Amino acid sequence: MMRRGIVWLLLVVGVLWCSLAQASELAWKMKTHSLDFSVLKDEVSGIVADGYVPVGLSVNVDELFMLYVKSPVLKLERWTISRYFSLDELSSGVTDKMKDGYVPMGYASLDGTHYL
Repeated sequence: MMRRGIVWLLLVVGVLWCSLAQASELAWKMKTHSLDFSVLKDEVSGIVADGYVPVGLSVNVDELFMLYVKSPVLKLERWTISRYFSLDELSSGVTDKMKDGYVPMGYASLDGTHYL
């Protein structure tokens, strides 16, 4: 499951690479986060406030790894991270988020829990 999340991360980065390569100011960082969502959301909000956009994620037993890119090409109006405990919940949750204007930027799964 971990490998699948990493492949998705690389595909997302590959899609963005063409647009980002033309930007004059680029920066990126990989950040390790707690799986405690109250802590995670505060940490990610701080990084997003600094102009970084979360573009991928991976998970292990007790940590979530997020890749962030800072570029004038990428702008966020809002962001969210969600955790789903079944494939049915994932399917309906992602569909609902997309109807609300969100675009999935990464996926990771561990022991039946899905992060998006």
